[in-house]
Amino acid sequence: MPKLFQVKPEGEVAVVAEVPFVDEVSDMESFIKSNAGLLGEKVNIFGEQVDTGLGRRIDLLAMDQSLDQGKLLLIELKNTPADTDVLVQVLKYASWIMSSPDSIRYLLQKASMDTEGADLKPRIVILAPEFEEELIELTRYISTFEFSFLQLKRFQLGTDVLAVVEDKAPPLLRGSSVRAQEEWSWERYERDLGVSRDQVELGQWLVKKVEETCEKKGWQLQFRFRKGYTPFQLPGAWNVIGTQNRWAKGWCIWFKLPAPPGDLGMAVPAWAQQTYWDPTYHIIYINVSSSEVDLTLLAPFFEQAYAYVSKLSGATG
Repeated sequence: MPKLFQVKPEGEVAVVAEVPFVDEVSDMESFIKSNAGLLGEKVNIFGEQVDTGLGRRIDLLAMDQSLDQGKLLLIELKNTPADTDVLVQVLKYASWIMSSPDSIRYLLQKASMDTEGADLKPRIVILAPEFEEELIELTRYISTFEFSFLQLKRFQLGTDVLAVVEDKAPPLLRGSSVRAQEEWSWERYERDLGVSRDQVELGQWLVKKVEETCEKKGWQLQFRFRKGYTPFQLPGAWNVIGTQNRWAKGWCIWFKLPAPPGDLGMAVPAWAQQTYWDPTYHIIYINVSSSEVDLTLLAPFFEQAYAYVSKLSGATG
C-alpha cells in the first residue's frame, strides 16, 4: 500500500500518518462538503442525504460546472473498501433521479443554482479508500451512466490535513469499447445536435491530434464525450484541453490557462479565424477551420494548460 512521506530539507524522511474516515455521514460527508474542490474545480454541492423514498438516502448531489453545460453528479461515499454491492445501490439512486427531474430542479433552485441547460442525467461518482477490481470491471458493461471511481485518503501533518485523490478508472484508449459507452458520441452530435458531417469529421481529426500530442508527452488525460464538447481531463474531472462545436464554421480547440495568451507571451496562430477568452473559466477558445492548419504552433498552449491544471489539481507528471 502506498505511503505518504514528508521529506525535510536536511534529508530526514518521516511517514505522514493516515487518518481514515470514522464514518460516512458525520466525518467523510462533512469533509467532502467542506472541500468540494477535491471532486473538481467547479463542482458545487447542492444536496445532502437526499431522500429517494427507497429506504436509503443519496449521500450528496452536486453540479459540475467546469465548462459551458452543468453536469449532475450523484456522489456515493464509502469509508470502507467499495465492492460490487454498491453497484445496485447507486443504480437505484440514478434510476430515481431519472424519474424525478422536478425534484432535482427543486433542489437546484432551492440552492439558487441555474438549471437552464443543465444535464440532469447523473454521472455516478463513488469515493472510497479502496475499490475492488470487479466493481470497476462490471461498470464497463453499463452504458446508461458514466462512472467515476475516486480513491480518497486523508493524512495529518502537524496541524495540516492532506488529501490524496486518485482516479481508479482505467484510461480510455482510442478505439476502445469503453469510449463507445459514453453518454454522447459523434453519431449523437450529428443526429441530435444537428452538427454537419463535415464538422463532425473535423472534430474527429482534431481529437485524434490532441490524443497523439498527449501520448507523445506521456500525459495520462482521460477523454470524455459531453454535449457538444470533448474534454481531456486529469483525475477528478479537471479539464485541461478540449475541443468543441462552438462556432458555425469549423471546430475549435480550447485550453485552460492561468491568463490570456498575450499575457503569457503566447501568440494565437494566424490561421485562427475566431478566438474567445473566457475570464470566468480561464479558457481560450481557438477556431480550427480545416485539417490543413499547423497545430504544432499550439505547442506552448498544450504545455501551459497541462502545467496550470496540474498545479491546480495537485497532480504531478
